[in-house]
Amino acid sequence: MSYITVNPEDQTDCQHEHIEHQSSGGWHFSDDGPWDDIKEVDICLDCGCEVKPAYEPILQGEELPL
Repeated sequence: MSYITVNPEDQTDCQHEHIEHQSSGGWHFSDDGPWDDIKEVDICLDCGCEVKPAYEPILQGEELPL
């Protein structure tokens, strides 16, 4: 799978070959009910940029954009 940087200003010549999925936050409970502040990101271990897949997968049952 190939990756691109999330922020265009972070663009480098890095090929983003070593990616780590990181998550932070958690579930919280209050009088209004449960809520979360979970954030998940993919980080390139070579250059440190936040990256995303170069394409978005099409899920089963979704219509193909024309």
